[in-house]
Amino acid sequence: MSSKNFPIEDLLKLYNAPNVGPTTYIALVDEFGSPAEVFGKTSGELSKFKGITTERADAILSVESKEFVSSQLEAIERSGCRLVSYWSDEYPSRLKAIYDPPPFYFIKGEITEDDAYSLAVVGTRGVTSYGKVMTEKIVTELAREGLTIISGLASGVDTLAHKAALNIGGRSIGVLGSGLDRIYPQENVGLSSKLIEKGALISEFPMGTSPDRGNFPQRNRIISGLTLGTLVIEGDVKSGALITAYYAVDQNREVFALPGRADSRASRGPHRLIRSGAKLVTEAEDILSELEAIADVKRKPRQTKLDFDLTSDEQAIMTLLNTEPMHIDDIAEKTSATTSLTLATLLGLELRSLIRQLPGKMFVSLV
Repeated sequence: MSSKNFPIEDLLKLYNAPNVGPTTYIALVDEFGSPAEVFGKTSGELSKFKGITTERADAILSVESKEFVSSQLEAIERSGCRLVSYWSDEYPSRLKAIYDPPPFYFIKGEITEDDAYSLAVVGTRGVTSYGKVMTEKIVTELAREGLTIISGLASGVDTLAHKAALNIGGRSIGVLGSGLDRIYPQENVGLSSKLIEKGALISEFPMGTSPDRGNFPQRNRIISGLTLGTLVIEGDVKSGALITAYYAVDQNREVFALPGRADSRASRGPHRLIRSGAKLVTEAEDILSELEAIADVKRKPRQTKLDFDLTSDEQAIMTLLNTEPMHIDDIAEKTSATTSLTLATLLGLELRSLIRQLPGKMFVSLV
């Protein structure tokens, strides 16, 4: 399909028409050539289109959109974002291939060709300590191997995944369930700015849209649709994370799940997915090997494991730490170092995203 740059005003006007969802929107434009041509038809001509009754055609053609379009254009300019339509070469081909892609999305930042090698990482807002450690450990390694991490900017697993990718110098994309000028949650405003610098923020929702509960399941199909697969870290059986995984299945994408404790509510969702055929994941390589076998793009490492340039003190600690939390006093004792030197070394490693500090002066390795 050749790229078509339709006027934003026309794209917004058709969006504002009643009972025109993504699938109908795209079908109408493909049938008549442009959003403007849709409004150039008579009610009788529109009603010949499948699923469009005369009453529905009348409603589309009589829509009053001047105020909506004007307010959107002002908000777009004020926010510094732009709009990418389904008919643009810039629109990601993987997203275009899903059943009901958005006819356009608002974006701040850039989606590049490298972002085709991407994975959705989703999970509960109430992430456990185990979930935090494993999210950061797995995502850090995935980002080192060139995978773009896509998530929903929500608190919990989403936030951890975005930050882990950015901290290692990787790319990450946030998909919002609100307008780009309504960042949610508020505490992620700073993180959203970093995503714009090293990835993108996108939303199919008009500017000014509140983060209403009903928006998030709809948003989740885009998270999975942009990627090669979806990793569910933690979540209950009715969580939004599982909705994203089910979308991934419908879109013929890979689904991965992190196992957890049998008695943990947070692991019920991943365990259900594993029983249904999702690939069990305990380390990044479980995902990388699977994607390498099916992807039309290859790994593009940004940083190798060996490129750490550790001091002897840092090496001693990294040899000692793993995913089991260890107290600073035990680390100091086992490395024969003072507590003050151990703390300084640990903080240096944490700044390089090699380890993570947990409550109570406990530390774990992320590599």
